[in-house]
Amino acid sequence: MKQLIIYGNGVIASLCHYYLTRESDYTIAAFTVDASYISSPVFHGVPVVPWDEAPHLYPPDKFRIFIAVGFVQSNRLRESRYFEAKALGYHVISHTSPKALLWDGFKMGENCFFGPGVDIQPYVEIGQNVHVGNNTIIGHNSTIGDHCFISAGALLAGNVTVANHCYIGIGATVRDNISIASNCTIGAGAIILSDTQEHGIYMSKPAYKLPQS
Repeated sequence: MKQLIIYGNGVIASLCHYYLTRESDYTIAAFTVDASYISSPVFHGVPVVPWDEAPHLYPPDKFRIFIAVGFVQSNRLRESRYFEAKALGYHVISHTSPKALLWDGFKMGENCFFGPGVDIQPYVEIGQNVHVGNNTIIGHNSTIGDHCFISAGALLAGNVTVANHCYIGIGATVRDNISIASNCTIGAGAIILSDTQEHGIYMSKPAYKLPQS
């Protein structure tokens, strides 16, 4: 069994622990986060250690790492810890659920996660440090940049380009041939029919209660 530590102790880290312990041959040895974020010394039955102590307790020549952080600081925290782990000499893994559907030539970058039910169609390119939630569809010939977070159930049609540091919310839809500019936030259920602008926030209208007759 290969030994792995996970950076994170939140919801995303918990979910990644669940899938990795059931869908991979890794043994989770510990979680690690910045010392100020440690609320308990144990998480899912294994130690939680300060990030600055992790290389000594779980050295890079014996342990691999996965950075399991959600859309925090526009993915900048996950990006920062990813590069720090690389600089320390860690091998940063990726995980694809065996219940995901991938085309036969697909290649992913490091620190990527693809949950169950993900459908990645032919000729898709995905960069480093990308999280793709369950049951998301990424259409043919699309390109996803680095340090992105795509929530469950999102639908990206063919030939969509998503630049770096983007967040796409649960159930969002992006029409074919659309470019999502860098640092964009696409809200839950939003429908994107034209190219976006950098640092744009695009939200759908929430449901409202009809007046009763």
